[in-house]
Amino acid sequence: MAFVRSPKLRPKPPSKPPSKRKLRRLLSDPMSLTAAQAPAGIRNNPGNITAQADGKPRYAGEIDSWVGSTSGLTYAIFDSREMGLRAMFLEFITKLQRHEGDVELAILEYLGGGREGTKENRIERARRHNDDPGAYARRAQEAYDKGVQYGGKLYTGLQGLVARAVLEENLKPEYRDWYLKDPTIIAEAEKLAGIDVPTHYSLNATRKAAIALRKAGEK
Repeated sequence: MAFVRSPKLRPKPPSKPPSKRKLRRLLSDPMSLTAAQAPAGIRNNPGNITAQADGKPRYAGEIDSWVGSTSGLTYAIFDSREMGLRAMFLEFITKLQRHEGDVELAILEYLGGGREGTKENRIERARRHNDDPGAYARRAQEAYDKGVQYGGKLYTGLQGLVARAVLEENLKPEYRDWYLKDPTIIAEAEKLAGIDVPTHYSLNATRKAAIALRKAGEK
């Protein structure tokens, strides 16, 4: 019986390390490290939340800011979509408590209509930042009451309110998909909004705090 000598298997060459130029680009762009699959130009701020004038973060996950070309306002950049959505939950929770559950008044304040005066006064003030804040507020109320359907998922209650605002603030389909197509993203953001962490915390640090809190509760 003749034996056929099997060919020698050559080991695969090690993968080529990234060039110095690519490394510089990655390190200068935190979005390319934390959200490699994100759409081009995404800043993980689905609610267009403004940054503080002193440059200090208002919410955990803020890593930078940019100035809007049309509004002239300075907006926050977040390290992840989860933390950007978490900030939206915190915004709405605070404003709903302030306005005793009145969704329309909460949205009008969110749009820059302030806290004082009649609803009509607040709508007029909010027009500086939105063409039709009254209609925006009504759609938000409907979303909170009846839910919002997106990508086969029905978002209800507070998630419905956040989802409606994401649709209002993000007109590009790829941006909407980034925030809403995977329902686990907004679900985690809501859970993380229930945890009080320092504003310098990142997504990973906030997740670790959530795990530690859960383990403490199991003891």
